[in-house]
Amino acid sequence: MDPIEYLLEGTLSDDVAARVSNSVCHPVSRESLLSALIEVTGFELDKLAQLKLGFADTVSLYSKSTIAAFHIDVVGFIELDRDVVPLDVARERLDERVKHAGDIWLIHKNDADPFPSNPHAHNYETKLKLHLGNGGLYYKNDIRGNVGLKKLLLIREKVKFAPLPPLEIEA
Repeated sequence: MDPIEYLLEGTLSDDVAARVSNSVCHPVSRESLLSALIEVTGFELDKLAQLKLGFADTVSLYSKSTIAAFHIDVVGFIELDRDVVPLDVARERLDERVKHAGDIWLIHKNDADPFPSNPHAHNYETKLKLHLGNGGLYYKNDIRGNVGLKKLLLIREKVKFAPLPPLEIEA
């Protein structure tokens, strides 16, 4: 069995998805599990297949995903050879994912909570929010640190679609 077959038939089997569901106390489909693993690791399917994840690793990675955080159940994927959406149809991104130094930050377009900045970034692994104007790191409403200007600028450079708040700190 090649690594991708092992991933799809072993690590991501219906049985494993059911066990993960029991572990996290909400329904988890195979597709949701795969999406979560790709999101958290940032790997494509072939590289993800090389990891040979055990059950505990799979639950841990799934639990760090936005899919787990919001209990989103992906029921399937459709991949086409070509785009069927007409070229004149505007495209809109609802979320933006930024990976920096191993951390994954998610920026929601329509976040209900504008604190600490609008927009701000979420790191669901650490449960921290990043103020995109001054680099402040928050847990709930409490400041827990600061990423510093140099790192903040590197993170802001990677944001492609979300409008950023004004920079509040100087070089």
